[in-house]
Amino acid sequence: MTSLHQNYSALKTDKGIWLRAILLSLIFSLLYLYAASMSPNSIISRQAAFNVDIPFKYRFLIPCTLDLFLTDKVMDSRLARTLALMAFLVPCFWLIQRYATRIRGTELSPSETATLHASFFLLLLAHYCLPRELNVYYIYDIPAIFFYMTCFLLLTRTPAKISWYAAALTVLASLNRETVMIAVIHAAAFHLCTEQPRRQTIKQTIKKSVWVHLALIAAAIVVTRITINQLLGASISSNATPMEGENIRFWANMERIAHNKHHTTQLLMLGCGAILWMPIAFLRFPHKLKWIWAASVPPLVVFAWAGNITELRMYNEFLPCLAVSLWLFLSYQAPQIPRNGGPKHPSNG
Repeated sequence: MTSLHQNYSALKTDKGIWLRAILLSLIFSLLYLYAASMSPNSIISRQAAFNVDIPFKYRFLIPCTLDLFLTDKVMDSRLARTLALMAFLVPCFWLIQRYATRIRGTELSPSETATLHASFFLLLLAHYCLPRELNVYYIYDIPAIFFYMTCFLLLTRTPAKISWYAAALTVLASLNRETVMIAVIHAAAFHLCTEQPRRQTIKQTIKKSVWVHLALIAAAIVVTRITINQLLGASISSNATPMEGENIRFWANMERIAHNKHHTTQLLMLGCGAILWMPIAFLRFPHKLKWIWAASVPPLVVFAWAGNITELRMYNEFLPCLAVSLWLFLSYQAPQIPRNGGPKHPSNG
């Protein structure tokens, strides 16, 4: 009888999670499509026909898949874009729960899951709905979040053994956005801090087959990108450049932040003010999360040097990590309530 009650409670909880995921995804999708602008490079039918500028034409996985089933008119309709967003975003609300569990190492309670979902939703609003500058809709942005979490979870399964389908999916996901490489980098950090402690040296850890598999996946992503560049008649340097006209892009971004209030505001909106709360919370983060953020420094430096750092849609693959970090920060600020539910009083000695 107890087992039946537990199964019913779990089913009821899962149903509530999915209903919340659908509702939040619908609200976000409608707000996002209203707030984000469209450009010739973001028209799905043009992406499917490779009739867009570099590097947008390299990210053809979703447009070409839709092109197999839909006409150009249907594919570019608001309804199709809404349904495409929902199809990838609803599972993200389930994946973010598994992602947080993998990093923290323990299951989340229903209240923790609700807070995590709220953090994830706030970040989605801050990165895709609120920006006034450089906020253009691209169909591959939200799927990039889905692919990042899926690949990370597959690449960090225990025991540490990477399956062929995890490798294949990660390489395939690079056709959506090549920055899925961040999932490989984060998986490497996860395995390093999981397997290195006490019993073996870092050198012994690196000799394990999981590292060979991760290196091969990273190499396969690079080879795939180079091959696609060659097939489309472009050089590998066309993916990104540190120059903006005659100016260095990083300094051009710094000048915009200093003189344009919208860019200044968007820098503060990154991670819902991560520049303010991250230094406060970082030392209390779980060990694995610290390692993942440490491994994030090189790609973030590349983003800052070759991208527009206030273009918040650029940080797709970092959104789950930011969501877990923001959720933990908020939980650190919340008052701790004892298990008996009574208020926590200081001891009188």
